[in-house]
Amino acid sequence: MSRIEEDQFFNTDDVVAEVDTEVKRVADTFRFALKYKEQFQASGIEFSDLRQYNTSDDASRIDWKNSAKSEDLFVKEYEEEHDMDVFIVLDASESMMFGTTDKMKSEYAAIVAAAIAYASTDAGINVGFGIYGDDELVMTPDGGNAQYQRILHEVANFDNYGGNFNLEHALNSVIGQIKENTALFIISDFI
Repeated sequence: MSRIEEDQFFNTDDVVAEVDTEVKRVADTFRFALKYKEQFQASGIEFSDLRQYNTSDDASRIDWKNSAKSEDLFVKEYEEEHDMDVFIVLDASESMMFGTTDKMKSEYAAIVAAAIAYASTDAGINVGFGIYGDDELVMTPDGGNAQYQRILHEVANFDNYGGNFNLEHALNSVIGQIKENTALFIISDFI
């Protein structure tokens, strides 16, 4: 089918609207199952170490329990926790273009990827996205509804699908895009 015939047969806006509707239907399931707020959100400040008290330290930070065990005073040091990001790797290879009469694997994968993105951005978590087939498209982690809409449009774009998926290449590509504290979701039929 030529691209013109495909455009007449598939209206991208209709596909985006259909995927968006399905995403919002299943996103609550992802929020509940993964407990994004509790699992991925930073809790603020985390204890990191004890050190000897200096006269310039705030006396309210003295750890009396540990100080009582020695002749010196100790203060607790804290580190601010960094928010966790989410990164989604989506297999867009030819093998994802098969499925049941209801939906192809790529359609289910698109809904799962978009639902993770929606639940993440809705919870205030930055989400990055990579779609890999013969071509690749990578979005660095960002937040908000605009990022969800960009991901939604890419998973619904038929031009992003086809070719081969190379997991090693995809992961090597992603490593440079994510920070240390990132949850990585790989959506593929490679197993």
